[in-house]
Amino acid sequence: ENNVAVKEHELKTQKNAVRLMTAHKSKGLEFDYVFIMKCVDKHWGNNPNRSKIHLPKGLLAHDISTEKNEDERRLFYVAMTRAKKEVHISYSSTNENQRPQVPSIFIEELNPEYTEKIPTSSIEEEALDRLQTIFLKIPTPDHTDEEKAYIRSLLDNYTMSVTHLNNYIRCPRLFYYQNLLRVPSAMNKFAAFGSAVHETLKDFNIEHKEDEILPSKEFLLEKFEKHMRRQVMTKQDFRGGLDLGRETLSSYYDEYRDKFSPYSVSEYDFVSHGVNLDGIPITGKVDKINLIDPSEKEVHVIDYKTGNPDTKSQALAKDGEYWRQIVFYQLLCDLSPKFPYRMVSGEINFIQPSKRNNSFKSHKYEITHGEKELLKTQIRDVYDDIMNLKFLSPDEWTACGECEYCKSFN
Repeated sequence: ENNVAVKEHELKTQKNAVRLMTAHKSKGLEFDYVFIMKCVDKHWGNNPNRSKIHLPKGLLAHDISTEKNEDERRLFYVAMTRAKKEVHISYSSTNENQRPQVPSIFIEELNPEYTEKIPTSSIEEEALDRLQTIFLKIPTPDHTDEEKAYIRSLLDNYTMSVTHLNNYIRCPRLFYYQNLLRVPSAMNKFAAFGSAVHETLKDFNIEHKEDEILPSKEFLLEKFEKHMRRQVMTKQDFRGGLDLGRETLSSYYDEYRDKFSPYSVSEYDFVSHGVNLDGIPITGKVDKINLIDPSEKEVHVIDYKTGNPDTKSQALAKDGEYWRQIVFYQLLCDLSPKFPYRMVSGEINFIQPSKRNNSFKSHKYEITHGEKELLKTQIRDVYDDIMNLKFLSPDEWTACGECEYCKSFN
């Protein structure tokens, strides 16, 4: 990687803009009002001592923990004295995991003569209403002609993927907001973990193919930590996910080390193949393709899944989401004018072991003509619904009631 020096420039803001900064960055500055947030124990004061050597208190001439609190206390003083009129100090009674929190010791040290406790119930209700108005409000089902024209413009050159198909079958409202409007939503810790695992296996498979030598377990785990650090999550979720991933991938490596094939292609993308089914453009990306018989150009398609396989029997069964995914890949391989191989089988491969017996599971498919015809019919029906904007008419379908967009309506 090349290191490029980028000169830091001060962000130009309006005169009355709110400025966010650390207490350290605030030194030498003054503001009419200052807000100190997350003023809780172990964030402001009493920070945990991560030293591996714990000495008895009083043994040293200068107590390290006391000095650390003094440094934090001085920093707290710096933050407070940036205000010319008022300082607002706030903290939450519970953390993101709903565990109780206590205020910083520095709050108790403030002179009560100069402080005022403000009830927050009305403020919290107002803030929640504002957030719901800004972020959670869903447009009404009644759409104007102008809105419909805009939605139709989003469908220009529309290409269907198996994710779109599965989401529409699950709930047309989910497809509309997530896949067509692409409403932003935060990735939860499970999705972030799954993303890190997929990227790790991609790097592992590419390395295996290039060298034709099985990469070490250490290589696999190092790649996983690298990709976990790229995810946006809390420190607690990161540590939990990192521990789970290390344990899981270590066992997965031991289970499959004699079955990994270097004769493969990772992240095979059909986006430029121009695949279509009866004029319906379709596309997709396959996690891994293993070459079975070079002379016949026969391949086996693999899709990786995280999560507990014990709960996925419905998704794996005929007309389930995972079954639909493998059949969709079969159609892509069959219909592509550029795909140089012949897919003879597919597999859903679970990275995490069963919680019932701690064994690793995989589900293999050999797709029949009847199964391909069934999926073709589903693709045609869903595509027609999408092109006719059926997802805008809730009276014509049953909402799932479980996705985040259905819950927002309710």
